[in-house]
Amino acid sequence: FSTTQALVMLARKLARVVFALLKGQSEYQPKAS
Repeated sequence: FSTTQALVMLARKLARVVFALLKGQSEYQPKAS
């Protein structure tokens, strides 16, 4: 498990959150996964 992999995973997670927020805050419900 390298630092690069961790950064990629974090970036993907962030992108998902940002996309969800842009799509519609009312639709977005944070889930701990």
